[in-house]
Amino acid sequence: MKIMRKKLSSLLLAFCFMISICPLQAMASESIDRQLINRGYPIELIKIMEDEQKTDLIAKNCYYESAKTYSYDENGELINVINYDENGIAPLGQIKASHLVLTITTNKSGSKTVLQFNYKWKTLPVNRYQDPMSIAWSSSVFKYESGSFRKVDKYKHVLNGGTNGKVYTATQSDETSYAKASKDYVSWYADLKGYTSNVISLYGYGTLTLVPKKKGKSTQVFGHYVHNKTAVSLSLSYSAGSFSVTGNSTFDELGTDATLTS
Repeated sequence: MKIMRKKLSSLLLAFCFMISICPLQAMASESIDRQLINRGYPIELIKIMEDEQKTDLIAKNCYYESAKTYSYDENGELINVINYDENGIAPLGQIKASHLVLTITTNKSGSKTVLQFNYKWKTLPVNRYQDPMSIAWSSSVFKYESGSFRKVDKYKHVLNGGTNGKVYTATQSDETSYAKASKDYVSWYADLKGYTSNVISLYGYGTLTLVPKKKGKSTQVFGHYVHNKTAVSLSLSYSAGSFSVTGNSTFDELGTDATLTS
C-alpha cells in the first residue's frame, strides 16, 4: 500500500510539473517581448523576429535604433517599404502580395551597433541554391568587431504531406563563419532548403557588431540579397560604394538600407 501511495505521489508531482512548464515558457517569451518593447522596439518588428534574435538582443543589452522592411514580387521588383517607429509601421508604395521580404535592423549596445539582416520567402522560389547576402557600412565611421558574425537559415515543414496539420521548424544551417569580408562589408550565403514537397517556408538572418571609429556620425548601412537562379555558384563583394556579383549572369539583386549613428 505504501509503495502504491509513493507511486501515485510521484505521478502526481510529475503531472503538476509538466502542467507548470507551459505557462512558465509562455511567460518567458512574453517577458522577452516586454523587455524589447521597453527598449523601444516596435511591436510589429518584434512579431517578425526569431526567438534567438530576441534573446541575442537582450543578452547584448541592445536598444532599438531603426529598421526597414523591403518587399519584392516574383520578378524581383520592389513593391513595398515599411519604416518602423515607436508608433508602429508606415507603409509606402503599393500593397500587394510579396514573394521575398528583407528586413534590416540597427540596434544600440552601449557605444556599439548590432546589425541584423533578415530574409523570408513568403512564396517558395523555384530555384533553391545558396543565395549570397551582405551587409556593408562606412569604414571611416565603423569597424567590424572580430568574432561577432553569425548566420542562421531555417525552414518550416509539415510531416506526411501535411495530413496531421502540424507545422515544424528546422535549422538548415547555423554558422559563425562568413564567405568574404573587408573593412567595409561582410558577405555570406543563405542556404535554402532544397526540393522537398513538405517545405512551406524559408527564412533566416545574419548578424554582426560594429564598433565606432568616430562618435556622433550619421551614416547608411546597406543589406544586399542575390537570388541565384542556376546551380552555378555566385560570389558577392562590395567596393567603392557598390556591390558586385560574379559567377553567372542569371540572378536577381535585391537590397535594403537603414540609417545608424556612431
